[in-house]
Amino acid sequence: MAYKTIKELAEMTGVTESALRYYDRKGILQPTEKKATGRREWLYDESAVRRLEELMIYRRAGIPVECIGEILGEEVQVKVEKLRQHLTRLRLARNEQDRQISVTEMIIIMEGLGELDGNLRYRLISEVLRNEEETV
Repeated sequence: MAYKTIKELAEMTGVTESALRYYDRKGILQPTEKKATGRREWLYDESAVRRLEELMIYRRAGIPVECIGEILGEEVQVKVEKLRQHLTRLRLARNEQDRQISVTEMIIIMEGLGELDGNLRYRLISEVLRNEEETV
């Protein structure tokens, strides 16, 4: 595989040139070669392209760029452990979102009972929220 310019790499992968420059500044993906004529002459070899593909997969999983830099250079066992930690964080966030959805649905139902006295409706909503907090 021949070298790819920054423009070619951007077109090939769908990653913008500015993102590629950002990855360079962060030390995550450096061009294989930088010619003195400017950024348009940044060149990437096959290993850099593979590294970018791996980086894109981790970004798709929602891993922050700063963490990707740490993961990319690690042995497989360390990568897997860091990915497991990320998965745990995602599951906790999903559980919290599910709880928020349930509470919002309950509030909608309670608010739909508009003919109830305002104080009674408020007490019912408060009770639902209290029960939700106890189950968390």
